[in-house]
Amino acid sequence: MFPFSDKTYQWLKWTAQIFGPAFITLFAGIWAILAGHSILPAELGVAIAAILALAVTFIGSLAQISTAEYNRQKFNEIQGIQPVAGKYDLSMQGEGTD
Repeated sequence: MFPFSDKTYQWLKWTAQIFGPAFITLFAGIWAILAGHSILPAELGVAIAAILALAVTFIGSLAQISTAEYNRQKFNEIQGIQPVAGKYDLSMQGEGTD
């Protein structure tokens, strides 16, 4: 579904887990200081922080979907399950089948 390369996946994961929350916290803190001195409107800062939080959550969701797809494919490879026209063939392969 989301065939991200490892480099793209690592970037998404880092952005969602490390950079995004740190940046939003920094942004909200600076905005709160400036709003406290009546330099910037507080409501605008809250709206921008909410939009950033939504974007980081979306990026994290993409990374999680990619992980789930990767794990499903690896499980199917280990179990010997092969996709057949959009479905999976569960027939046994190799020794021990009659």
